[in-house]
Amino acid sequence: MEKRIDSLLLKGDALTVFDNVDRAVKSDVLCQVTTQAHKSIRVLAQSRIVEAPTNVALYMTGNNLTLIGDLTRRAVLTNLDAGCERPELREFKRDAIAHVLKHRAEGIRNVLVIAKAYLDAGCPKVDAPPFGSFEQWDRMVRRPLMWAGWPDPLGPAGSMREQDHEFGGMVDLMVSWSEIQGKQEATAAELYELITARVPLMGGDYGPQYPALQDAAVTVLGAIGKWSPKELGYRLRQWSGRIVSGYRVVHGGKSKHGVKWRVESMTTASPA
Repeated sequence: MEKRIDSLLLKGDALTVFDNVDRAVKSDVLCQVTTQAHKSIRVLAQSRIVEAPTNVALYMTGNNLTLIGDLTRRAVLTNLDAGCERPELREFKRDAIAHVLKHRAEGIRNVLVIAKAYLDAGCPKVDAPPFGSFEQWDRMVRRPLMWAGWPDPLGPAGSMREQDHEFGGMVDLMVSWSEIQGKQEATAAELYELITARVPLMGGDYGPQYPALQDAAVTVLGAIGKWSPKELGYRLRQWSGRIVSGYRVVHGGKSKHGVKWRVESMTTASPA
């Protein structure tokens, strides 16, 4: 993915489409490109690094497209519902591409008029919270549209967060961990022991001692045995301080066995 993105940035295209994406998308590179103004790229077969601008519009298409992690807050979602079983067989009364090309100048003018009218009016407040990391887009695109009467462009994107299995798994992990240990701190290795703890069952078999905790860990990190306490520690560090569904992972004290962590409920968190 990074090589593809780097090549596109070096090429300088204004628009790029990833068509028919058939799997959940998680990419630190896409997060970087959609947030930063430039990206450092090492030219292949050369010991040279260049700075490439990231002013490219990135589009993805797919059936029930799912974004994971921080990508969910970096995307605007558009849903197309043909309302029929075979959308490729539909007939239209006009050529959509020809229509857009014919009215392109008019469309661009209307877009600029909406933005300028909003600025000339003194940027009135709209019923929407600020959109961090994308303040310029929020001011020049989102808020003018809402002020002119259209719905919030970010509205449909809220559903992507609900579809993010990693996000949901992390919430379940924190809730289960909190129910088991309360405010007690644990290292990543100690938490790993809780996740993988087994107890005897009827018939001589064994099962997880804390099924909900193990299921949540599997959702976030994958099958047991394919990741280690070290990787669990990296994930805890990644989610440290981030509030999700009223819980957050907090960096505790240090011990000779490593960094300690605990789950904190925001309803009972101290002012500090």
